[in-house]
Amino acid sequence: MARRAATAVAVLVAALGVSARAEGHLRSATFGDVVVDGRDVTWTLRVRVADLVGAALGVGLSAGAGVREALGRTDAVSARLARGLRVERGGAACALVARQLDGDTAAEPTVVARFRFACATPGDVVLGYELFFDIDSLHSGYTKAAVAGDASSTFVFTARARRWALGGVTSIWRSARQYLVLGVEHIFTGYDHLAFLAALLLATGLARRGTAGVAAVANETRPALREVLKIVTAFTAAHSLTLIASTLRPGLVATSWVEPAIALSITYVGLENLVPRTPQRRWLLVFAFGLVHGLGFSSVLREIGLPARGLLLSLLAFNLGVELGQLAIVSLVLPLVLGAARRRPIVFERLVLRGGSAAIAVAGAIWFALRVRP
Repeated sequence: MARRAATAVAVLVAALGVSARAEGHLRSATFGDVVVDGRDVTWTLRVRVADLVGAALGVGLSAGAGVREALGRTDAVSARLARGLRVERGGAACALVARQLDGDTAAEPTVVARFRFACATPGDVVLGYELFFDIDSLHSGYTKAAVAGDASSTFVFTARARRWALGGVTSIWRSARQYLVLGVEHIFTGYDHLAFLAALLLATGLARRGTAGVAAVANETRPALREVLKIVTAFTAAHSLTLIASTLRPGLVATSWVEPAIALSITYVGLENLVPRTPQRRWLLVFAFGLVHGLGFSSVLREIGLPARGLLLSLLAFNLGVELGQLAIVSLVLPLVLGAARRRPIVFERLVLRGGSAAIAVAGAIWFALRVRP
């Protein structure tokens, strides 16, 4: 029983530390910006290069490709993306008249595709989106649209919602609910944030680390809960501060260093867990790293976009979603950690704490290398 509990935690940590997506995100996503000006519709799409890799897409990019390789396949990439976009107006399809592909290496290697559609008939604009669903059923297309004279609105294309009719007024409460879900999804699909949280939780399993001649001692529930409460509160307060400030004041802090810094924070916490002592006042370190992670959450929101109506409410809903997702992870992982540590503290320390922390540190180092490459 003890070994099974330890193995369960080890498997969970390994899943968090070694993701299917090397950059630290589980599912594919695009970030779109649509502008309707007269009879022209311009659809700008940001796509991670990693999402364009694979034979199924047919653009000729292999694993490890960067912006340079993607731009070398401009015709294939832009044609593949164009096939997944459709614009209708007044019931008639609009013609694609221009397309352009550029690169962006500010965070993850990304291409920026711009498509201009000319509509022959007036009327309401309907957007159709058919990208990536055939290879990723969890794919999301985060899209912000602005029609001349109207406030901007946002929509998330999914496998179940592939068409969006512009012009209708979206309730601020519906938008808030949508951003609440986005916050939860961001935590559950962001392996980098999950790995950081898992590394912190692993260290709460032991009250005393094993040293020469002294065996490891498992933590009791109350001390562990107090430590987790301090850690979670510090992380929440810190990332909420930078998330809200950076989103409401874009450009307040330069963000090109944020994603690599998040990766380094994961590596640091993983390595610190390997030191044969129980971390003291870790909540202070977590608060500092939480400020950085909050800037990462903010960069995601800037890519997704916030609605003009109910902007603050949607921002707070997204932040609440992040907290709910975080609490769900803690509720799942902490009982496993404490249970495994109590039954076999020596096995837990060797297999789960050291092995899991090493895997997380290595994953952070890999993410860092990928995020700083040109």
